[in-house]
Amino acid sequence: MSRRVLLVDSDVDALGALASALRARGLTVTNANGAFEAVEQAFKRRPDVVLAARAIDEDSALADAFAAVPDLADTPILFLVDGAEGELGPDDLLRSDVDRIVSRITEASPRGSRPTAPQEIRGDLQQVPLVDLLQLLAMNRRSGVLGITTPSGAGELRLSAGEVIDAVYRRLEGEKALYRLLGERDGQFAFSPGEPASVRRIMAPTSRLLMEAIHQVDEVRRRRAELAPGGEAFLLTEPASDEPDLPPLSPLPRSAAWSAVVAAGEPAVDGEASAATLLLPAPGPTPLAEGAPAGSRRGSMPPPPTLRAAGPGSARPQGTQPSTAPPPSLAEPAARSVVAAKITALLQMPHNLDELLDEINAPDLLILEVLMELTASGKVRPISLADLTTPFAPPEHFAVLRSLVTRLSRPGFAPPPHLVIAASARRMAMLSHAVRRIADAVVPAEPPPRAPLPRPLGVIRLGDGVELALLGLPADEGFAPTWPLALHGASVVVRLGDAGKDALAAHCEALELQLIDAEAVMGPLDLASPGQIALLVRAALETAAGV
Repeated sequence: MSRRVLLVDSDVDALGALASALRARGLTVTNANGAFEAVEQAFKRRPDVVLAARAIDEDSALADAFAAVPDLADTPILFLVDGAEGELGPDDLLRSDVDRIVSRITEASPRGSRPTAPQEIRGDLQQVPLVDLLQLLAMNRRSGVLGITTPSGAGELRLSAGEVIDAVYRRLEGEKALYRLLGERDGQFAFSPGEPASVRRIMAPTSRLLMEAIHQVDEVRRRRAELAPGGEAFLLTEPASDEPDLPPLSPLPRSAAWSAVVAAGEPAVDGEASAATLLLPAPGPTPLAEGAPAGSRRGSMPPPPTLRAAGPGSARPQGTQPSTAPPPSLAEPAARSVVAAKITALLQMPHNLDELLDEINAPDLLILEVLMELTASGKVRPISLADLTTPFAPPEHFAVLRSLVTRLSRPGFAPPPHLVIAASARRMAMLSHAVRRIADAVVPAEPPPRAPLPRPLGVIRLGDGVELALLGLPADEGFAPTWPLALHGASVVVRLGDAGKDALAAHCEALELQLIDAEAVMGPLDLASPGQIALLVRAALETAAGV
């Protein structure tokens, strides 16, 4: 009979190596990195033996933690030591002596598994769809926690008297998590009875939620297939100017996800405030939800999920039944404008549908509807997976490129040569992400500065020890005194559009730097395409070298 082993070690590398060796000997291994997690895993897995690094049991912390739990008090614990400085204790084992470790483990008596909770229900979602299971639990007014494991992740539904009162799924919560779980077709479930200790975040009746889910799940699946049949990502289309120009969105029909609610008063993420302002309806005070405290304006603390889930007018005396009337439509311009602003803020860099739907706290159907309108208006465009990454150049061109880069080296400055790309602050984020998708670029791990300051974009490795450093220069004239940080020691400067205008030209002239206009070399340039950025850098190298 195979033994179950709980391996406890804070050294991840050592833990992984020993766990692999034990599994190769036919043992079932569970890992933990500390005393607290060890007790939790032991209570769930009921191991035959606990195998812990001696450092974990400092001051008998591990042994005392197990002794404090009656069900685990008799679990044998063996300790791993790295070297025999003296005689080994009766429960000590050399970490390197795997044969001895396996021998001691097999000497332990097998322990019984933890008994299954009474009346626990287990099954497969392919055999019992989640909608049918929730209807069955509602008919019998069951209370408990329904755990669901799918290929995409794990989630929980918490029920009280047959009503779903809360849901979590991966990083999602509330109604959004419930609808996402209802769309899953593969996975396993386990229902543990008992009154859940959970705050009620879902106020709508379960019967209404299930009816709406039938519509939403199919509609979301259809719109996902229309938007990204090949798994495409999406990116904000670069405007002709640096000012955002987003058209007002037409309202959705009332039937589109009427039971879900968007928190229109949520704080905007960085960079979205200006877009949200343009997308909102005519100027004027935004009406507050009924019962909201004075001063609850955009940017303040959002209302609790329980209130957001119920919509305006959700406050009611305790003990009364929730209304079955649908909440206000998601077609309200302010709510749709907030979603559109969040989408445009995220799509400064490419995101696929899964990332967008997980990042934005709004119903999936509303997000897809708004994304379809932005795509139809040309403000957002799809990007095929093939365009997400590109090599810097064909392999046969690298020898010539190494020669061109070597000629750019400036006396008195350490390699690699620097090529500066000047662009507006708004275009710099898109340029930075395009450089990250060049296969031969090594990009910095630290995030770029929030202020429009010079920043490294990456280093292009050309082989044979030859490299080219790319620096980004956000050409905000208010920060012109910082430009010499990037320009001093640079080999050539490439300007996108009219970035920096005369001020940048004056700086380059003073430092005797060649200034190349990107559009003069390339024509219209798509900053979102890593292939075009790679081509621009190669063209700049040739121009600087006089080729």
